[in-house]
Amino acid sequence: MAVRRVLVTGGNRGIGLAIVQELLKRYEDTYVLLGSRSLSAAEQAIAAMPAEHRARCTPLQLDVASEASIRDAAALVKEKFAPLHGLVNNAGVMPSDFDLKSGLDINVRGTVLMCKYFEPMLLERIVNMSSGSAPNFVQKCAPEKQAMLVRPESWAQVESAIQEMENIYALDHSKVPAAFEKAGFGSFAGISVYGFSKACVSAFTYTYAKEVPRLITNACSPGFIETDMTQHFVSPGQSAKEAGLKTPAEGAEVPIMLLMEPIKTTGKYYGSDGKRSPWDKYRSPGAPEYTGE
Repeated sequence: MAVRRVLVTGGNRGIGLAIVQELLKRYEDTYVLLGSRSLSAAEQAIAAMPAEHRARCTPLQLDVASEASIRDAAALVKEKFAPLHGLVNNAGVMPSDFDLKSGLDINVRGTVLMCKYFEPMLLERIVNMSSGSAPNFVQKCAPEKQAMLVRPESWAQVESAIQEMENIYALDHSKVPAAFEKAGFGSFAGISVYGFSKACVSAFTYTYAKEVPRLITNACSPGFIETDMTQHFVSPGQSAKEAGLKTPAEGAEVPIMLLMEPIKTTGKYYGSDGKRSPWDKYRSPGAPEYTGE
């Protein structure tokens, strides 16, 4: 039986761990590299697995906020595990509205660098974890900003939007909200940095699929999932289910589908129900599937 090796970043907890566990459970031909910023956390996650799963899973120290860490991990994987069937860029953060650096370094640049360093050893798939916050963010932007984030002509076009956002955040905190809105990025409230960073991930997916057509590269939203990032959405005395949060296993469904199941589309964005969705407008799960570009 041919072995399909896959790498999942941020695989030691939350949705990432659920993806790892479900891959090992459903596909006996799969070997998983569990990427984690903390090697001990990865080892602990694997130690808790059934013995038959532990035998097909290896911890990999990988901090996606560090290019050196990504480069070292890629060298190790190339030497010992390549080629890989696919890569799931799952690692991410939901930063505060004044922590643009974390949002960009981990959610955006980490995804870009992972694709750069691991592309040569990939055989078939890349799945980039975006969010429903991405189209929610884009639909509130001015038309000229939407043009930079929706089906951009190149990644450089998106980088210009990133640079503009960084210039805004270089201002005194008191001036950021007004400058943010004046620049056409929508209203400054809630999870603006997170939405912007995930919109950039989606835009990168679109441009990367065109640049590297030999790979099937798609983005997806896992849904509103109970993880460390979403705990603040749960009110005191309220259960995660009552708050509308789904389980990490439910969040793993779409990325697993895009990684392992027969699929021909590339450079697209999928909603949490596994259906294609628009880049610039939120599509509710169960709504008619998007059929545009």
